[in-house]
Amino acid sequence: EEIDATVARGLGLPPAQAVRVAGIDPLTPAATAGGRSGDIILAVGSTPVASIQQFRARIAAHRPGDRVTLALWRDGQRLPLEMPIADRATIDKALSDAAKALVAQATPLPNLGVRVLPDPKGLIIVQVEAGGLAADGGMSPGDRILAERGLGSLTTNEQAAALAALDEGVIQVQSGRRAVWLRFRR
Repeated sequence: EEIDATVARGLGLPPAQAVRVAGIDPLTPAATAGGRSGDIILAVGSTPVASIQQFRARIAAHRPGDRVTLALWRDGQRLPLEMPIADRATIDKALSDAAKALVAQATPLPNLGVRVLPDPKGLIIVQVEAGGLAADGGMSPGDRILAERGLGSLTTNEQAAALAALDEGVIQVQSGRRAVWLRFRR
């Protein structure tokens, strides 16, 4: 997100425009070099950036394998972050490999046609089988199974296994801000 002079002043920055990192994927070169969500990018090399478009253009001017130094503002101080430039295909492959590894670790719920990962806020759906009950019910990866009427809250692998053993039940599913109760039967 772009930072204007007013926001910069509120963050203790010199009056300048910059770009704040709203989110960072852990497998990107910036993350592996030490970049964090919330960092404020002041410059690429010695060239200031005042917008997301300028930042992207400055990065795109380099070739994969080049190393660039970003001037960051973090915790009230300016610091350098040196990182390599990677091509999009390399990043996409790393993300795809990570997603496959994540799905492989997930607990299968064959009665619903999903694979889930434990989370304190509910079981996270990471895969939905086409033609399964979950797909027919409109569930998508990223949705959460919060509870089952007879089992209560669902947050652990053990609770996921108990849910997988049920032939029928009523689950609470959260998609975005909306949570609904759905009945299932094998």
